[in-house]
Amino acid sequence: MTTTPTGESEPRDMVALRRTFTADDIRTQEWHCKFCDVAMIPVLGAVREWHFRHLRDASECPAHRELETESPRHRLLKQTAAEALQIHYGARVASLEYEARVKDAGRIADALLTMTDATRLAVEAQVSPISFENVQRRTSSYTDADVDVIWVFIAEEGTRLRPGSSWDNARTWLIDEGYMVVIATLDTEVTPLPLAR
Repeated sequence: MTTTPTGESEPRDMVALRRTFTADDIRTQEWHCKFCDVAMIPVLGAVREWHFRHLRDASECPAHRELETESPRHRLLKQTAAEALQIHYGARVASLEYEARVKDAGRIADALLTMTDATRLAVEAQVSPISFENVQRRTSSYTDADVDVIWVFIAEEGTRLRPGSSWDNARTWLIDEGYMVVIATLDTEVTPLPLAR
């Protein structure tokens, strides 16, 4: 989640913050959501690494449901996929954004590549369960807004990609309809880095 401290023009993420500020520095600044401008607080959970949480009800925030629950595995999957696409398309890529609001599609893309010819490619990285209908609905919202979309599914032993599963049906439908699909494997060990004291 990128946020903007009060009085600062450029958003920063927690990785950059960890490298520069102590825990007390981070806690004492005022932070606001870049999507809805609601006040946010940095939190270190028992299970999750440092992340931002809306200070009050954020049900109206367009990013709330999609970003508040992002896991380190999901973040790694979307970043790896987006960076690989950026390398693949090379000089054709004008910009790469994460958690990019695509207003005309009514969506927040995990990543959005904008090409030099102004075409857009949304990256949808999927680690958690998703229904076939939801895949269709998300895909249609992008294509109706003239945004290309690539789906990245994670493949692991015993996953939902087994033949006949909802993910397998979604993947088959996407391929049959001519959409790009990537099946990725993630071989990582996530270890939260402590903030400097």
